[in-house]
Amino acid sequence: EKVETRVVIQKEKRNKKKATTVVLGMDTVPGLKLKDVAKDFSKRFAGSSSVKDGLKGEKQIIIQGDHMEDVADMVVKKFK
Repeated sequence: EKVETRVVIQKEKRNKKKATTVVLGMDTVPGLKLKDVAKDFSKRFAGSSSVKDGLKGEKQIIIQGDHMEDVADMVVKKFK
């Protein structure tokens, strides 16, 4: 049985130089706990990451820094 999953990764600017990477849709991947995923991101990118509620009620993972491509690679390889 195939489950429809859609993960969106986007970069948000905070200040002049600071940015955060936002990962949406990880809650659509079956068998994943978002807190564990956030912890893996924290270890991999040596920065803070947290799980927060988005504007539409969806869960999102926020990672400090601009890691868009690295996050995409990690999502594809680790969380198939």
